[in-house]
Amino acid sequence: MLSGNLQFCVLAYRPRSLDTDTSEEQTAVLLVLRKEVGQLRLLVNPEWRKIVEGDDIDYLDSLLKDFRERAKMTPETLFKQICSFGVGPIVAQETGQSLDDHPLLLDLLSKFVNL
Repeated sequence: MLSGNLQFCVLAYRPRSLDTDTSEEQTAVLLVLRKEVGQLRLLVNPEWRKIVEGDDIDYLDSLLKDFRERAKMTPETLFKQICSFGVGPIVAQETGQSLDDHPLLLDLLSKFVNL
């Protein structure tokens, strides 16, 4: 599922302790890949519990569980929502049509694991 054109969306964690919206302070925690309509792959940063501040761990854990369930039932709706996500400390950082055009994301992808 990683070759060819592949829509993607990256969700990043922005610590609440920072009063900035710059992407330099954001760390990718979830990568969502969509090759075909109805076919999603959710990949998570295996270090997310070390990245996320204590107060936000339960929130992100709950969110990831919800995403996993919704990906089975309504993948298209979930993909659209994730690509425009901006709730609390979790924000859509980057979206695109092809991972081939984003070598940094390809490197990131190699480090992420299935949710």
